[in-house]
Formats: sequence, structure tokens, C-alpha cells
Amino acid sequence: MLAADALCKSIDGHLILDRVNLNANPGEITVIIGPNGAGKSTLLRCLSLVDSPDCGHIKVGDRQYTFPLPEGSNGPEPPWPSLTVVFQGLHLWPHLTLRKNILLPAMKRGVSDKHEAFKNAVDAFDLKHVIDRYPNQASGGERQRASIVRALLLRPSILLLDEPTSASDVKHIRHLVQHLRGLKETGTTIVVVTHLLGFARQLADQVIFMEDGRIVVAGPPVILDQPQNDRLAEFVSVF
Repeated sequence: MLAADALCKSIDGHLILDRVNLNANPGEITVIIGPNGAGKSTLLRCLSLVDSPDCGHIKVGDRQYTFPLPEGSNGPEPPWPSLTVVFQGLHLWPHLTLRKNILLPAMKRGVSDKHEAFKNAVDAFDLKHVIDRYPNQASGGERQRASIVRALLLRPSILLLDEPTSASDVKHIRHLVQHLRGLKETGTTIVVVTHLLGFARQLADQVIFMEDGRIVVAGPPVILDQPQNDRLAEFVSVF
């Protein structure tokens, strides 16, 4: 389970997250949508503890984190890799091949059966033909899929994905949908930020619409087709 209570975050004096409350349950996919600047990516950074919120509480499984941190504290022990996040920046090491980029974190964590899981994932995400290339020799979509495979090999109980389809074509979006559906059947908690409403409709158990650092409305995917909120209705009509 992943939960946030009254989460706040400011950057350079600008309020990015305004007392955000969120619950994402095991075996469910939560999809976050909203306009640019709504705070979606900042929310993922705070939920993953890559960035520390200014105030509020985060619950990751059995772990509870409270903010602000005590003065002089080095911060709490992060929940990685049981919680794993794939950001839009991808963060692939440029001096390593895609194969080594994918395998190295799993090897460092001592993940068992990683080579069999690696082979299956590489086949499923159509990376076999580029697996021994360096990131600058691969397309944006190939790098994106490699980053997702790297995260999956860590076998997280909570997976956060920031715009995982931004560099993908229709075929690979379909593959990702199928894989995430299978992953949620294992009890994994999945949170996805996306701008693709069709992707959200196919995947979501819960849809969250953010604007101006707040969660405006949350509910089942039917809210995309029958929005009861004016701002959500306007957003859906544009996209």
C-alpha cells in the first residue's frame, strides 16, 4: 500500500503540492492525469522519497514517514527497491549497454532468477535487437522500455511510472498495458502518470485528476466519460 496525507511541497517559494491526500492499494492501478504544471511528477518524486516533502505523512507498506524531517536529520531510510520509480529522464548510465543498465541494479540487490526474468522481459518489451547497444545508440522508445524493464527486475511491491508511454508507439503501449495488467494480478501497487486518456481508461482502477498542486477529483475510470467536475470535463474535452 502507498498513501499520502496532507503532503506539501514548495520549490523556490512556489507551492507545487498543496496538502495532497492519496491512497493506492495493492493489486490496483492508480492513474494520475492533469495539465502541465499540476504537480504530478513532483508528487511521484515525493512519494518515492527522491525529494522530501515539506510537510505531511507518507506510508509505504508498513513504513511511516513524517515531514518535515527533524533538524539535522539525514532523512529516513528510503523504501527502495520495494518501491521503484521510473522517471521521464530515465537515468540510464551512458557508458553501459542497455543489458548492463538493466541487470546491474538487480545484481547489486541480489535478485534471484534475474537472468531468466531478464530474458523474458527483454522479449516481452521487444529489446532483444538493441540489448547490447549503448543508450545513445537506441531510440527514445527503446531507452524508455529498457528503464521499465530495469525497474521490473527489482520486483518492487510498489511501482511508480512517470509518462511511461511518452516515447512509445501503439504496439509497445499495448504491450505495456498487458504487462501492467499482469503485474497488478501479483498484488503490486502501481501508480502511473500519463497524458493519454485512452491508456488511463484501459488501465485504471482509480483515476486522479490534479490541477494547481491539488487533487481535484478521484474516482473510477467512469469519471473520464461522465465527469461531474467542470475542470475535469474541460480537461477531458480537450484531450
